[in-house]
Amino acid sequence: MKYLNVKRLKRTSTKEVRSLLEDTIGMTFSGSSDIKDTILGVVFLTGYITAADLSYYLGMPENSFKSLHRQLDDLVKGKYLAQIGLDGKDGMSKVLYYTTELGFMAAASFMSKPFYFSYKRRGKAATTIHDYSNGLNALQLLLYGTPFCWSREVTYSSSGNGKKHLGTLCIDGIVDFYESGKRIFFEEDLGNETIATLLGKLSKYKAYGLLDEPAKTSLIYSMRKPYITADSPSFLAFSPQNIDSLIKYMSCGKKTLNEAILSLKEEKSPLYDVAKSLSDIYSSLGIESKATVYTLESYKTDLEELKLDERVCVINKVQDTFCKSRMRSLAGLLYKKYRSDFSIDADYIRNLLQGYSAYFIPTPLIASYLPFIELKESGLAYSIYELLKAEYKGLSPFNGSPLFLDDKKDLVLKNMATFDSGRVAVEYAGRDVGAIIRLIRFMETDYKDVQMICLVDDSSDVFFIKNVLMEGHGRYDNIRFLLIEPLKLGTLKWI
Repeated sequence: MKYLNVKRLKRTSTKEVRSLLEDTIGMTFSGSSDIKDTILGVVFLTGYITAADLSYYLGMPENSFKSLHRQLDDLVKGKYLAQIGLDGKDGMSKVLYYTTELGFMAAASFMSKPFYFSYKRRGKAATTIHDYSNGLNALQLLLYGTPFCWSREVTYSSSGNGKKHLGTLCIDGIVDFYESGKRIFFEEDLGNETIATLLGKLSKYKAYGLLDEPAKTSLIYSMRKPYITADSPSFLAFSPQNIDSLIKYMSCGKKTLNEAILSLKEEKSPLYDVAKSLSDIYSSLGIESKATVYTLESYKTDLEELKLDERVCVINKVQDTFCKSRMRSLAGLLYKKYRSDFSIDADYIRNLLQGYSAYFIPTPLIASYLPFIELKESGLAYSIYELLKAEYKGLSPFNGSPLFLDDKKDLVLKNMATFDSGRVAVEYAGRDVGAIIRLIRFMETDYKDVQMICLVDDSSDVFFIKNVLMEGHGRYDNIRFLLIEPLKLGTLKWI
């Protein structure tokens, strides 16, 4: 039963990562080819990282783990790196590597471009899954391959001085891209904050005016569910031993996986995480969640033939399911606020209407989605332009800056272009809650000369907007949905 045939993403190599460190953040290694320099550079950028992450992203074979550990041991013995054991609330344990003060200064000496984070003495109390996950954002930016400057753990605070106190805003990360001049703010979300909290952060971004230039600034909620991970081939749902234990447990009267999850939760059993991981994987792949022992045995057979790359792709799909769920919950809350007390002057609703973007992206897939957020003149934007040019006669190049539709200035659409009989706007409704709010407002207007193109990742996005959010209401005369499938190299298709 081959249901794990998920498209594989390209892996990097040690040589490629070294080149990326040089080309993107300006590290200069002075001709050295020592792999330890590359490792030190990656840890310097991320703050924390595991040996499994290094092994995967440096493109090392699974059987070379011992060799990597020798390199890491040398860096620890030389007091360039330190390690710390982290017991996560998810029941997993990790060994994280981070730079010592000596290691930080050594890596900083490689830098030929500015960087905006400093050495911070870190102890166990300050070490969290959140810090580690935020470091993965920096790693994804590195893999994206565009020159950038990374700042982490940035705090904004109003001092008063006669002004209204705005409260403190702690930003997990800020990236500035040198070529495009765009700035993206990162908020790492592990699912332990309420949707209302995410909304509150958006309100603080508004208060500080950080997103007031929609053409240049965006916010990314980077989503990662910690216990769903491929850090180790033996962890949770990817461990044949764990699956055997679950099969044995279910053989004693628990007929389905759902039944097992309920009873394991009550018993506070470690097998609960295993069962929940499997349930999430089945859900993300569209498989019936009432899995039986037979299904688990088939899964185990498939598992033994899966390579690490394929396991990672399955994990990423599960992470994306979690991410979509969070985004749709926030979109639903915003929609209720929009409907119940709508005023275009009401708090952040006005800003979303005027071009604010808040994207929801799984942390392990940041590099894959950034081209769809930046919409550069080449690549994706060119492909979309070529597709639309065939249907809209006389189509002009897209203007990356948001444009007001009329003098009321109550709705701003992004990426506008003109054609012989009107205008076209492109919005990323599959990932941006701001785009969804603008879409709702657009339905209520009478802009007959404007065609809105909504980019979506899959058909479920369209179903959510039309049937769940709008409950079957809304006008779609001037709205078209374009499937972009980022994980399939930007395949474009009308749906």
